[in-house]
Amino acid sequence: MADETPHPAPADELPLEAPDLPDGKPEADEDDEPDYGYELNTAQFYNIVHKQLIHVTSETLASAKLDWELVEPFLNAARDVCRGDFVRTARVEVHGVTGEAGALEEAEEAFLSLSVADQDTGALWFEETWWLSDLILQAGDPARIRESVAALERTTARLKQWLETAEQNTSG
Repeated sequence: MADETPHPAPADELPLEAPDLPDGKPEADEDDEPDYGYELNTAQFYNIVHKQLIHVTSETLASAKLDWELVEPFLNAARDVCRGDFVRTARVEVHGVTGEAGALEEAEEAFLSLSVADQDTGALWFEETWWLSDLILQAGDPARIRESVAALERTTARLKQWLETAEQNTSG
């Protein structure tokens, strides 16, 4: 069924300028800056600039092969930032309990966690956990696995000795 709404006849020529709005300002193009509804502070400005630089950098890297001399300074700077985050904020811990639904429960076995936060903001950017048995079984060699099990048994004995000493010092 055809549309029966009358359409205006097309204009012979398009205007050279955008029509003025009632307040005298020209209409904004879609390509103009977005209206955030507030004035940007310095941190927000730098965040936007940072995102745009990352976008331009990734577009450039995707479209052209850069010489190593151009890539190396970026890589070195990234390594320095990550190294600083690891040195100042990284945590490696062995756990025996998990937090399920807000309550601590005994884990099925010991697991290792590694977390790293941004040294400036404290926001975690890396957090990973592994079962100790999975880490040990990665060797795939029964002799290496036996060595690891023996080392874990020595570690367990040492930890039990420490606990006994600590309990004796607190009770006596």
